[in-house]
Amino acid sequence: MEVRLDVSTSDPTHNNGEEPLARRASLWSWCVGLIPILIGLHAVCFWGRGIVDREARAFILNYLADRPLAMILFDPSLNDWGAYQARELSYLIDYVDAHILAGLHSQGVLLFVPASGALGLGLFMVVYSAGARRLLGLDRVSTAALLSWFLSSIVVQASSAIFYRSAKILVSVLLLAFLFQTISLVQIDRTRRPTVWRYVLLFFLGFGMVLSDRQGLFFLFLLLSLYVLWTVASPPSSRPRTQTSLSIVGVGLTVILGGTVYNEAMAPALIRSLNNYNPDFSYQALSLVSLWDATPWQQAGQMFSHQVRLWCGNVPTWAFAAILPAGYWWSKQTTMDGRPLIRDALIMLATGGGLLLMIALMIIRHPAVYTIPDHSYWYYFLPTQVVFLLGISLLCSRVAIHQSRWRVGIWLTVAILVGLNMSHYSTYRNIMLESSWFSEQAAYTERTFDKYDQLQTQGQQSVRRWVTAEPFGGVLRLPVPAEDYFPDSLDMALATKAGTGALTNASGMQWPLLRTFFDRSTSPLNDLSQTPAVLTAWRNNGIRQVNVDLDRYVDASRGQAIVQAIRSSSGQVIGETQRGSVIQFVLADSAALHKETQSLRLVDDADFRLSASHSEQNLPLLLDGDVNTEWATAQQQDGTEWLILVFDNTIDVARIRLDLHRRSFGDYPRILRIESSSNRGVNVLYEGSGLVPLVRGVLQDNFLRSAIELDFKTYDTKTLKIQQTGQAVDTPWSVYELRVWKR
Repeated sequence: MEVRLDVSTSDPTHNNGEEPLARRASLWSWCVGLIPILIGLHAVCFWGRGIVDREARAFILNYLADRPLAMILFDPSLNDWGAYQARELSYLIDYVDAHILAGLHSQGVLLFVPASGALGLGLFMVVYSAGARRLLGLDRVSTAALLSWFLSSIVVQASSAIFYRSAKILVSVLLLAFLFQTISLVQIDRTRRPTVWRYVLLFFLGFGMVLSDRQGLFFLFLLLSLYVLWTVASPPSSRPRTQTSLSIVGVGLTVILGGTVYNEAMAPALIRSLNNYNPDFSYQALSLVSLWDATPWQQAGQMFSHQVRLWCGNVPTWAFAAILPAGYWWSKQTTMDGRPLIRDALIMLATGGGLLLMIALMIIRHPAVYTIPDHSYWYYFLPTQVVFLLGISLLCSRVAIHQSRWRVGIWLTVAILVGLNMSHYSTYRNIMLESSWFSEQAAYTERTFDKYDQLQTQGQQSVRRWVTAEPFGGVLRLPVPAEDYFPDSLDMALATKAGTGALTNASGMQWPLLRTFFDRSTSPLNDLSQTPAVLTAWRNNGIRQVNVDLDRYVDASRGQAIVQAIRSSSGQVIGETQRGSVIQFVLADSAALHKETQSLRLVDDADFRLSASHSEQNLPLLLDGDVNTEWATAQQQDGTEWLILVFDNTIDVARIRLDLHRRSFGDYPRILRIESSSNRGVNVLYEGSGLVPLVRGVLQDNFLRSAIELDFKTYDTKTLKIQQTGQAVDTPWSVYELRVWKR
């Protein structure tokens, strides 16, 4: 019997060990691929349970408000402190962040790591890994190494776990996807025509960048400029079809045009329609003349150099600058593709110049980017770090990485830089914690967690609240807490949204607003003569109990004076008890206010003539649609102030609204009297404290403005007289906007 041993190359036992070696190499590459995941997880945990920024605390409450989603998103006065930037897509992501935070809090988990930071970082890793391998031709280990380099940057590490805004991580992901989609179109063009849907995707990626942040618009300009430069300077043989290039540039220009129309017309129209005010464009009005000054360029150069150092392990910028030409020469030696040196040099110079211009504009618009040390370590420069990653990745894609001698050299170099980045975390963290701005946010967050953990340890299901949802109404604690305990506000926002809040129509942002109103220097509590009006305002807005803690007053006599003023308010208090240093007052129910339910129509400004007792030259400012301009008496209130509206025809006035601005809530009319007159006689529509409807306005309106809004019963009106009949020392009467509705 003949036995034949069939030996073939497919048999793993007879291939000189090549296949086991390949399997070991594959296993090793997969293990290396875990490194960026671990570094990404480290970024999410960089600040422990996270840090919440002071601004974000207000934004979160606005996103939890009991209002329609469109009204929330198109409200820059609450989402951006009035600085209109047309980045509503980022507001939508912030909205989701806020609701995830609130959802976790309602389950007994307080975590300030934003979902957009963690999920956005994960999405970035997926997009980069796919694009680097499929489009740039990088192997798995090189892709993981470059991604680890990016993730190890302190800008990425420090930004991911700070609850602030989603704008920059959103721009970063879309910027990466936009570039990869552009490369995909160029590559497809060499074999077949790209389908129209690929250009549609490119459009939405670009438009998403524009709606995410103003940096997104700048980077879109930069990418288009670089693409045109690359196309023009490339040899004809390596260019894509003219039609493809024109399509890519056309899509980019369409996005820019669409973004401009959205910014200038569409978004402002939606803001006016949904929230009844015009956005303030002043934040977008950059003084380009400042670019002729050398100072912003010098500062931009310093910040650019600093970002390079943060990217490459604090290695001096000159050393990194020397590596780039060496790397380029290396790529020329290994690829031998004959690409022109001038083209590549121009692209690198244009990229560097574009980043310098962007940083200079950032400094001109927001000097704190330069003056506050911590601002260069997080958030603001995250997209800049993405540009660094893309540039290095494109350079590496030029190198013949299949040559193991070059491949290992790249890996070792990147590994060293990653190690250097990580070795400086402690230093960078200390710099941030010692910075004027960031130290405050970190300290507040730590106090919040400490108090939260203490209350949880004590077994309290809910924290002590400034206002709590009780069956009989709200409980108000005096003095107003000096520092907002943020979980309190979260509880209030969630209670209101669920329909169980103590104050009718109060929404998330309004809780700290009301606190601020009664804690500021112009607080009505500082004028004891206003105490009856204050109590009436509280009663009308759901407050049923006032607890005065005498031990918490720095000036004990001040607490006693407030207690006596409350006791002296006839007909307002129906019960009083004392527990230790806390005196509890139970307030009477309030009379129901008239609320107009009929269909109303805004009276056109041209349908009436306006006159005033003071400052008649400023009367047009009452009707200009701008809540930032005002009519004011320019003297303290003495009871002689009035506004008179004479209508062309007799109408049935149903509602008036007198807008105030956040900077001058104290200028409300101490006593307001509104008279309607016609040939049938004179009727008093309202007479009482202006504070009562103003408090309701603080609860119902947004951060930028609050209004005295009153509804009236049916009377024929030819002349409407709005009088201020009270007195206030050193306080004028101000009105920022005046509007009238009729039935």
